[in-house]
Amino acid sequence: FNIAYMQWHRVIAQQGKKMNLREQYIEALNHSLDGCYRDFDYYESMGMQRFMDEVEAAIDSLKQQIKDAEQAS
Repeated sequence: FNIAYMQWHRVIAQQGKKMNLREQYIEALNHSLDGCYRDFDYYESMGMQRFMDEVEAAIDSLKQQIKDAEQAS
């Protein structure tokens, strides 16, 4: 969550359009997810399975958080 929270603050600073807090949170989670995919590709290219497993778990968690946030009213 710390990474998503830091991304969230960066998204707020960079966004010119008005978004509500839920939209900002989802945007931050998506940015974090993008970073995880980049990390996964790097670790995969280096053959670092242990790190790939950790990043895969983070990806699954972020996807669930995004799903939960999108379903929240």
